[in-house]
Amino acid sequence: MRWLIVEDALQDRKGHWYEYVRTFREGLLKLGDNVTILASQNAERFILNELDAKPVLPESIWHSLALQKSAWKRYLMIPKHAFKTLFSVRSQISEGSCYDIIFVPTVSVHHLLCWILLIKLRLIKNHTRLLLYFLSLPIKSSYNDQIHWSASPTSKLMKWLFLSLRKESASGQVILGVETIALKNAMESLLDMPFIYLPQPVELICAKESTKNNAPLFACYGAARHEKGSNLLQSAIALYLKRNPHTKVNFSIQWIDDFKDDHENHIIKLPSLLQDQRVEYITEYFKGNEYAERLSQTKILLLPYRTSSYKLRGSRVVIEAMINGIPVVTTEGTTLAKQAEHYGSAILCKDGDVESLVNAIHQMEQNYLKLINLAESRKLSARDHFSVKEFRRMLLS
Repeated sequence: MRWLIVEDALQDRKGHWYEYVRTFREGLLKLGDNVTILASQNAERFILNELDAKPVLPESIWHSLALQKSAWKRYLMIPKHAFKTLFSVRSQISEGSCYDIIFVPTVSVHHLLCWILLIKLRLIKNHTRLLLYFLSLPIKSSYNDQIHWSASPTSKLMKWLFLSLRKESASGQVILGVETIALKNAMESLLDMPFIYLPQPVELICAKESTKNNAPLFACYGAARHEKGSNLLQSAIALYLKRNPHTKVNFSIQWIDDFKDDHENHIIKLPSLLQDQRVEYITEYFKGNEYAERLSQTKILLLPYRTSSYKLRGSRVVIEAMINGIPVVTTEGTTLAKQAEHYGSAILCKDGDVESLVNAIHQMEQNYLKLINLAESRKLSARDHFSVKEFRRMLLS
């Protein structure tokens, strides 16, 4: 099979995009497929060389949105980015290009408009299938499990764009993929259109395991944010250390920048934790093989993500935990909890509840060896499921 992977977020090595697309490329090549990758015109030379990518796409929309504070300018970027992408992609899918699948790994409303135009203008040939893969969508689940669209103009636009693809989706030329079963069920209930669950492939991170007889390390990696419960986590750690002064556990929290909570309060590092030798704040992005080395030293991952953001969407970090045999503390009612309980091991805490998180950390310290054994027994199954091979098999079946 011949794949065209189109990802404008391939611009630098911040975030997971480089590792994400590299995983697909290497996995598909091993299965005997042919892979062509289109990246941002501003992509680092390293990315272009490592992925043999073509720098033809407009500047990453994800990077551009992060720099844009004006609401109306963000809305204006939707047609602007869509047309820029259309013109840059059009030549790559011309008459002589015989791709079996065009794959867009992280679709936003900006990309969706572009691909609808390409389909409607018949610039994508009938024999070529278009796979649009969504890691998240502007929908929410209320406390009584009622699914609804977010109250924003872009959500209304995205709903209309999806419905305009009803014919192409029914024929199978357009495949709407999502990374969690919860998101698949939610979108099908909202739109009465077929969506397909495709597990996000994550490659095994290999590093030489530390031989030092260190204290057990409980950690949370990735930039601190409100939706990831980072403020709850540091409060829980502070309370846990106060109540358990003789604990053997050390803690690491990756905290690149301070952030605001949902009430616009500025969240900073706790002074008491900054002064505690048992707590480490990691203030930079990982370089080289550092993340792999960190995971090899980590006994437990602390992921108290909020259900408001993660009831339907998934997390790459929890998949990395499962395929590496690392137990997690995470929030009940999230997709992280469902996946970890099936493919790994977990102790759950209540959403937004510091006391519950403290109790979960205590349970984990008391039982982590047992839970590590359970996670180890399931990691091969996790590696099989969250793989390019399984993604491809489910897509084709």
